[in-house]
Amino acid sequence: MIALIVPNLTNPMFPYWSHEILEVAAAEGFEVLVVATDDDPARLEAAARTLVNRNIDGAIVLASHREDATALLTLREERIPFTFLSRRSEYVSADFVGIDDYTASRQLAQHVVSHQPQRPATVVGPRFSTASAQREKGMNDALSNARLHVPTERRIATDLSRAGGHRAARHLMELPERPDAILCGSDEISLGVMEALAEDGIEAGRDMIVTGFDGLRHTTSPLIGLTTVIQPLKEMGSAAAHQLLHRLRSGTYDEHRTVIFPHTLHIGRTCGCPRTTTHFTRKDT
Repeated sequence: MIALIVPNLTNPMFPYWSHEILEVAAAEGFEVLVVATDDDPARLEAAARTLVNRNIDGAIVLASHREDATALLTLREERIPFTFLSRRSEYVSADFVGIDDYTASRQLAQHVVSHQPQRPATVVGPRFSTASAQREKGMNDALSNARLHVPTERRIATDLSRAGGHRAARHLMELPERPDAILCGSDEISLGVMEALAEDGIEAGRDMIVTGFDGLRHTTSPLIGLTTVIQPLKEMGSAAAHQLLHRLRSGTYDEHRTVIFPHTLHIGRTCGCPRTTTHFTRKDT
């Protein structure tokens, strides 16, 4: 049996990855125990101890905290292999599957800059996530290079949920100077942002630039038309599962492997321009 440790099951990203991992594991004769931590380090640590007590064979971790390695060290001390998916620890090395979050967010922000906003804002997930931290850095570096200053009150970290995006947008709309572009670190956050804007009669793409990140199927549909970064979710989930199962079957503890998948910019209508698609190449190290 392997474990799948996720932050929550409300953001569609995590159930989607869970489905892919369950499919691969079942085909290889493994059962999967899904554990949701609500991004709480204490719950993550308790989950790690429980997995050790249940003699779990290995784990795929989507809920790591970049500066808190306690739970991961618990698994490592018991020689339980684990693979990071999407986010990782800065202090504990392991196999990793993801995309280049920094480059993807920087490229998306450069596209936003082409629309000449004057007061951009950024809304990302929790900064203890390496993915969220890199996405925020990429956005802000691109904006800074364009001489667009983003003050602290317009740099927000929130929950990876619609509710988190809604709260962030309400804060931004109450500022003396409202932003004219909101760059979001996840599609779910962007949906919450757009819902809050709609409550004020503000339409994304027409009155306000809004972008997302993840490329969920419903957000890139013509119904919503979100401008976002698309991650190859199916391929990433499958690769993480195969990587862990390879470790289990080979019994090796050799050098950890990082697989970086290509991302795609999906240009919808929420940035206010015609739709195009741009591809970027894969890195595999």
